[in-house]
Amino acid sequence: AACVSGRGTRQWDPKASGVSIVWERNDGQKFIVDGHQRLGLAKRLKQEGQTPTIRALVLRESEGISAEEARLAGAVKNLQEGGESTSAIDIARVIRDSGENANIEEVVPPNRAAYKDGKALAKLGELAWGMVINEQVNPSHAAVVAEKIRDPDEQVAALDVFQHRAGCP
Repeated sequence: AACVSGRGTRQWDPKASGVSIVWERNDGQKFIVDGHQRLGLAKRLKQEGQTPTIRALVLRESEGISAEEARLAGAVKNLQEGGESTSAIDIARVIRDSGENANIEEVVPPNRAAYKDGKALAKLGELAWGMVINEQVNPSHAAVVAEKIRDPDEQVAALDVFQHRAGCP
């Protein structure tokens, strides 16, 4: 899926710019956790003579926030902002990165198909997950396999059957 990059944007709009998430290490170095495209747009518009201001929530290591917790906060924010466009793969990524600590049901309505499939996809072994990420198999098929089969090698074998039936080499 393509990302919105702001390439055609010519004027900074503070109402539409949202809030970025930044993580600050103990040494003061800052990292964008959420808002990479916003930052890129702001830099481009600044070169054109504008003065964009990015609003940000700063999560600090000095306040006990780890890099992993900051990344999770950014991922959860993306799920919240994604609304109906949030995919099962997006949900599975957050669960895989954070385990059950993500509390996805607080962010994505549990009655959505993407929620159910995302929770299932998170159970895939590494090779089967790679097949989904590399678009070798349909995520819905992989979710069914993940729900029915726990063994990672058997998951791959089952997904190979789906690939073969779909006419993939």
